[in-house]
Amino acid sequence: MRFLREILTILMVTLVAALIWAFAEAESLRKGEVAVELYFEPDATADRQLKLRSPAEAIGDTDMVRLTVRLEGTALSVDQAERVLRKPLHFRPFDKSIPVTPGEHSLDLRKILSDHPDIREVAATIAAVEPATVPGRVEELGTREVDVRVELATGQAEMPPIPKPAKVTIRAPKDVIGSLPTDTVAIAMLEAPQLERLLPGKSEMLAGVRLSLPEALQNLKGIRLNPPNIDVELVLAQRTPTSRPLNVPVHVVLATVEQKRWDITFDQRFQFVPDVTVTGPPEVIRQIEDRKVQVIALLNLSFNELEGAAVQTKEVVFMTMPQVQAPLRFSAPSKAVTFTIARRDPAKR
Repeated sequence: MRFLREILTILMVTLVAALIWAFAEAESLRKGEVAVELYFEPDATADRQLKLRSPAEAIGDTDMVRLTVRLEGTALSVDQAERVLRKPLHFRPFDKSIPVTPGEHSLDLRKILSDHPDIREVAATIAAVEPATVPGRVEELGTREVDVRVELATGQAEMPPIPKPAKVTIRAPKDVIGSLPTDTVAIAMLEAPQLERLLPGKSEMLAGVRLSLPEALQNLKGIRLNPPNIDVELVLAQRTPTSRPLNVPVHVVLATVEQKRWDITFDQRFQFVPDVTVTGPPEVIRQIEDRKVQVIALLNLSFNELEGAAVQTKEVVFMTMPQVQAPLRFSAPSKAVTFTIARRDPAKR
């Protein structure tokens, strides 16, 4: 029993010593340094905006500042602060410590950072930040309503595309709004990948088409479009590529009962119809040119034509083998062929 009590006493003493050491370590003072990213985001509802200059970096409409923060406090509080500061911190104008008066300002980054809600919850002290300040300008904003113009990167529409809505609002600093040309429009550009998915000849709705300003205005700073995206209704014109010229073989079509009674012969120059082109959907034209689909010329002869003159001229009708369901248009300099009809010798039937 005595041995067991001694073991328990040793364990208790060790545990108490460890707790005292851990508490002392947590409460000991230390310093730390951490790299921080501050993001100053725009407010779509505010009547003014804050734009920062170097060393801030513009990321779209958001300004980002990289800085080094030096911390002081207990080991525990510095560790906690470092965990918070390693994540990007976001600010919206006009949060606490961010100026709201129009004009030029020098932003105190230490004060702005100290007032961030996530930082106020930690006990460590922000001893210094580098850089200490960043210059910026608070600008009053104005608005103007402009028309939306729809442009197609490729192809054509059968009728003018319909933007929904037809008008949007430009929001920018008042001096920029005042300098915009009277004919300023917002452009909804329909890119080739969007158009390739559409069925020609059918009314389609494209959702979420991004708006932009004309190229001459795209370098202006601080301009926003509201809404930034719209829907566009359009009917894409039929895409009708044309094949390369083809020499198309002529096939004679007779009623079954007539096939053994007549011989139809062609001069060599009429065995093919030259320079035939086919206009239609791209996938069918591609199959024709790859010879997966063949174009043929049909010469249909009736009983009266067989019984008529020995030498005749008639236009052929074009079709594909195998037949395709897509609408095709066939063109040729001449569709007429000349041929000779002769009654077959009964002995050869």
